[in-house]
Amino acid sequence: MNLTRLQTFVEVVRRGTFAAAADALAFTPSAVSQQMARLEAEAGAPLLARDAAGVQLTEAGRLLYPRAVAIVGAVRAARAELDALCAEQVRRLRIGACPVAAAAVLPRALALLRERLPGAEIVLEEACADVTARAVADGRLDLGVWVVPPSFRSGVVEVVLRR
Repeated sequence: MNLTRLQTFVEVVRRGTFAAAADALAFTPSAVSQQMARLEAEAGAPLLARDAAGVQLTEAGRLLYPRAVAIVGAVRAARAELDALCAEQVRRLRIGACPVAAAAVLPRALALLRERLPGAEIVLEEACADVTARAVADGRLDLGVWVVPPSFRSGVVEVVLRR
């Protein structure tokens, strides 16, 4: 059974309607309906009875729901534990940034990094984009942030944060 379908099922039951589950999951009600139809096809039985008041669990739904809650919870717990492990493993993060990017982007980014990597030492170096890109490519910096794209890009993976 597909994890997304199980998550959708859990949200539909918790919230009582497809529309409320769609809001919680950032899906459309149609997508929720499609996920539920596929899950019911996989289960080989209807899981929900729909009426004017919302949804009610069928016998098959009552059987699957606690297991779906446990599966979804176990996956969330595993993800949290893996995230925590990664956060513990990052002891030092070296960031280079051009002055404009340092002022415009880094304050919010540093606050998020402090939340996600509470034990890490964060080192910030200001330099122009080319110098920062070379330092990232050479491994002297873990991350570089710049406003104007550098002319030097060899060995650097770029992600555009904002245009």
